[in-house]
Amino acid sequence: MENNIGAIKVADLDGSNVRVILTGLSDGIRDIEVDSQAAKIYWVESDPPAAGADDSAAIWQANLNGSGAKKIREINAVSIEYIELDVLGGKIYWRELAGLNAGMIMRADKNGSAIEQLVVAMGIYGLAVNRSENRLYFINSLGISSIPCNPSYDITDVTPVDCLANGGLELDTANGKMYWTEWAVSNGIQRADLDGNNKEKVVNDVRCTDPFDLALDLTEGKIYWSDRNVGIVRSNLDGTGIEILFPIHNPNIDQAFGIVLYK
Repeated sequence: MENNIGAIKVADLDGSNVRVILTGLSDGIRDIEVDSQAAKIYWVESDPPAAGADDSAAIWQANLNGSGAKKIREINAVSIEYIELDVLGGKIYWRELAGLNAGMIMRADKNGSAIEQLVVAMGIYGLAVNRSENRLYFINSLGISSIPCNPSYDITDVTPVDCLANGGLELDTANGKMYWTEWAVSNGIQRADLDGNNKEKVVNDVRCTDPFDLALDLTEGKIYWSDRNVGIVRSNLDGTGIEILFPIHNPNIDQAFGIVLYK
């Protein structure tokens, strides 16, 4: 978002070759996902969590170049954040929040049909699919939990999170790790084993003071994150070698939210 106008931008992974594929959007853009198989992008436009009866939220789908944009989910008096694609499973997951009450994890087919409510819990934030285990991991106010992607409502607690609010959540299943952003209390990026053991803060830096979302490039050994005060930033998986790729010059009118990698 720049000058309070929402936009979706694309760049090479080193921060070069920046181009805008969609602009003139609302200032409520939050999370973004890419379906590489179908060459589609998905994103959320939403009013704040304390949404009133006249406020609305929507999930959009478009081609990778920004053409063919259409809404696949629209609802009033609810905010939507934190979407997650399960490309192999043919599903999209998201968090809905009515006012400041309990959030809901919803899912649907990638075209927006066959909507289901999966979980009702307090303070739901980041979502991540572990396809090898066929489970959906999510952050709530008490920690990180998981449920089967074919829900039996068997919620398994994974690890406590010492933070009041959280955002991005990504899994490195090959190495048995999960990464997540923390803000409001313990700003930074943390990681732990998939069972919650060996928790450690890997990014603790002034360039990670209000992180919203993150993405992993496991081939190159990098973490990318969006910081609402700093911009788009990356580091090595151990938190070293921090680089600001897209700086924010005025956090009052410019902010960075969702981030996704596409190769």
